[in-house]
Amino acid sequence: MSNRPFRTRPPQIDGAVLRRRVQRVLHQRFDQRVTVVQAGAGFGKTTALAQAVDQNRLLPLGIDVWMGCEPGDVDAGHLLSGFAAAVGLADDADRETVLATLAAHSPTAVCLIVDDVHEITAGSEGAAALAALVDDLPANAGVVLAGRVDPPVALARLEAQGQVSRLGEDDLALTAEEIADMAGDGRAGELDGLGGWPALISLALQARGVRSFLDQEVLRSLQPDQREVLEVVVALGGADAELIGTVLGRDVIPTLRSLPLVHEADGWFEAHDLWANAVEAPAGISTLRHEAVRHLLERGDAAHAVEQCLRTGLDDLLGSALRQAAMPGWSVPIERKRSWLERLPTKVRDLGVGHYLAGLVARDADAGSTRSRDHFATAAERFVEEGDVEAEVLALAALGVADHIRRDTAALLPTGIRLAELSGQGVASATTYALLGEAIVHLAAADPDAMLSTISRIDPESLHGPFPAMADWVRTQALSLAGRPSMDVARRCVEGGVPLPGMSDVLMAAAWREGEIATARHEMDHGQIPDGERDRYLRFIWRAVIATAVGDVDRARRELAAARDRRVGHDGEITDLALRLAEATLALETDGPVDGPAAFAAQIDAFPVGDQTLFWYTAALGHLARYHPATADELEQRNLGPLHRRDLAVGRALFALDRGDLDPMVEAPWPEPVGGVLPAAMLRGACEFVAAGWAVDRPEAAPTADWLALEVGEPARAHFRTIADDHEVAKVARAAGEILGRIPVPPPEPRELRLLGPAELIIGGRAVDDANWRREKLRSLIGYLVLNPTTTRDAVMTALWPEADEDAARRNLRSTLNLAHKVLEPARASGDATWFIRSDGASMRLMVDEHLRIDALRFDHLLNSADSLLDDGAPSMALPLFVEASALYRGDFLADASYDDWAIAARDLLRSRFVDGTCRAAELLLAANRIDESLAYATKVLDAEPWSERAHRAVIAAHLERGDRTAARRALAACEEALADFGGPADDATQMLSRRLEQ
Repeated sequence: MSNRPFRTRPPQIDGAVLRRRVQRVLHQRFDQRVTVVQAGAGFGKTTALAQAVDQNRLLPLGIDVWMGCEPGDVDAGHLLSGFAAAVGLADDADRETVLATLAAHSPTAVCLIVDDVHEITAGSEGAAALAALVDDLPANAGVVLAGRVDPPVALARLEAQGQVSRLGEDDLALTAEEIADMAGDGRAGELDGLGGWPALISLALQARGVRSFLDQEVLRSLQPDQREVLEVVVALGGADAELIGTVLGRDVIPTLRSLPLVHEADGWFEAHDLWANAVEAPAGISTLRHEAVRHLLERGDAAHAVEQCLRTGLDDLLGSALRQAAMPGWSVPIERKRSWLERLPTKVRDLGVGHYLAGLVARDADAGSTRSRDHFATAAERFVEEGDVEAEVLALAALGVADHIRRDTAALLPTGIRLAELSGQGVASATTYALLGEAIVHLAAADPDAMLSTISRIDPESLHGPFPAMADWVRTQALSLAGRPSMDVARRCVEGGVPLPGMSDVLMAAAWREGEIATARHEMDHGQIPDGERDRYLRFIWRAVIATAVGDVDRARRELAAARDRRVGHDGEITDLALRLAEATLALETDGPVDGPAAFAAQIDAFPVGDQTLFWYTAALGHLARYHPATADELEQRNLGPLHRRDLAVGRALFALDRGDLDPMVEAPWPEPVGGVLPAAMLRGACEFVAAGWAVDRPEAAPTADWLALEVGEPARAHFRTIADDHEVAKVARAAGEILGRIPVPPPEPRELRLLGPAELIIGGRAVDDANWRREKLRSLIGYLVLNPTTTRDAVMTALWPEADEDAARRNLRSTLNLAHKVLEPARASGDATWFIRSDGASMRLMVDEHLRIDALRFDHLLNSADSLLDDGAPSMALPLFVEASALYRGDFLADASYDDWAIAARDLLRSRFVDGTCRAAELLLAANRIDESLAYATKVLDAEPWSERAHRAVIAAHLERGDRTAARRALAACEEALADFGGPADDATQMLSRRLEQ
């Protein structure tokens, strides 16, 4: 006899968060032989199982049989009596009878849910009985085994066959969103330290004892070997199975994976902070920790060794561990470096490696500061004293980078001399870093060919830590200076994962120069955060330039203002030229070309063309060719690359255009990709260039205009409008006007298109009711485009005018399309491009965006989302979506328009989806005991589809649930009458209702 509550039925669960990812796995239990749910006490295993049973009641996939285990189940007879009671048999029923009862439900699936299976200890008679029961389950039955440890059942064979699903602590732990949902009123932050453990979070919210729960419910339930392993993990502050196994002298993997709130990441196990004061330290803890650190160092896992030393105060091993972790590679995140530095004891902080670490942290905070380079200089001195030549080389390399960032050429010289000296002594790494330093010197001399030649002599395998990325950065600068594409190298530099000063902008700048504007714009907002004031200053300038080029003038002004705020320390430096050129460029875009030549001339007077200024002037070659051609000619004497030549060609064509000469446009090289027109001429110049190309019939002009409309939008349109109105070259003005007809304008008010039922168009909250909208063919055209948003003119003509000859169909389409434009966009000016229906030659496209809401598309989306929730085992979450979708359905698709084959097929499909979705809603509402609502939705289905047996069945069931058997009989009669032509009701479930009414 059992005294356990919920022995054969789940507890009632109210208010618990429904963990959708958990329910998704449990939802598959009827299709899986075994589902294992294993986690420590308080992880909501029983709650999740009870919720799964509740969800199955709403939308049954099979029959759930619940059995909660208790200590007496170690006895086989006691366990079998529990299973007998669960399936509705007498306590003394034998195993064969229990299995036969499950099989009798076939073909309906049955799932045995066995909760608290940890009560059945491994090796007991009960464990053997449970294993035999699982082995002999009939084909229509599966089992869920839930407990604090792995179930005492051999599952390897079934797992190899893919017949076992698992849920563990990581799956059951609450996510941040779920915790916030539980906590409400802004208390989620209080619960961050509880590891997503549902029971602890619930206790904390109720101000009850978390520690007592750990002591009484968790630690006492652990086996001795589990507790020993937990104590070692806590004592070491984290370890992997190999390390713990070495310390304890045995295989610990199965034990590790059974411990509550001990999480694994890439093979490393860490105990949650909750355990720090909850478990006792093992005997001989100091020896254990020393042994662990030595083992980590021997196998090359120095980062974890450093953490062990810092956590446990092993200062005697910390220096060597930090040296091994820091040099030659350095892949540790900056947050951990900073944490290590803050915790370093004084005697280690003053070692060479301590200063090296301090230099790295200081460089991250402000790469241009003297603190960073002073630490690296001191580190180099200490390494000389310590006799560590390889470490000295790395410190010198870092020192050289620091001096390069500060543009301190004088300081670079002694570093280079020392590296050369070490290279001469046969120190191979010194040779590598000396070459890198030499390449940086060539950068200062604006000699890209020498830079690339020097970098090519470096063996990439000889670079470690941040220096491979540094070498790629030098390559990128060389390629940019040479006017050659550099995006691939820039991307590799950024994706190297070691953000160095100057690298934050390298991909954005490379993408900009190559005309990959979408990438450049993405990097503006999502690129790496710059390292130090100088880099932030330059980043603001780059962002101002790109914002100017895409017509975002307000942002460009904000970025320039931010750059000026960081100008302190930059006056007189060459970087000041970058700011002035950006300001002159913005002035050209906003104020026109009147003062443009003077603005650029002023910069050239202040900063003459030379090695130090070349990088920035080559970024403005297009403007120089247009407004200061003498300087452009001077720069052209250098060995310019293809991107430079692109900019010069565009600028010179615009220079000629300013003088009324269109002839150069006929032969001017056109930028490839089309986005290259923006870095070459900025937006105003790009629009002039495209209009001039259009005027001389350049085939590249049209796709470039389309690209500007798509990538830039309204600012490009505004420039084309200005050119059309004011340009002195009449052909260019006319061309701009023609281009305007290709660039659509977004409508000022949203539209709502209702096609489920009689068609309705609502603009700005007002229903459209003019003669054109009442034309059937117009509504049919729009309906066809909703179903086929990307199509061709021929397809539309065939669908809407199948009997007409080609000329007549084409005239009909042209006329109907013009009317559709007027109805959808009544405020559109004559000659302007259309927004919603766009035509390009033979193709047609309906733009569906935030400006146009369509009930049929929303209807489809809701039903797809609801079906996905059903697949995840969350019918309670799917119900409101079915209800919303049903409310959208006012009647058949295009009920008052086309009766062509395409419309009939769409109408039938959408009606079928409505019937299925609304029947689902009625069934789920009935299961939730919302009987009146269920009846209303079932009736709504029958109004649209009188032959829906499911809807008839829902009506009958609703009346039965009300206790109104008379109404149920009338509903059954109506069902039989409606379905008489099909042979009467065919579904077994309907026949079951009929038999209930006969009783």
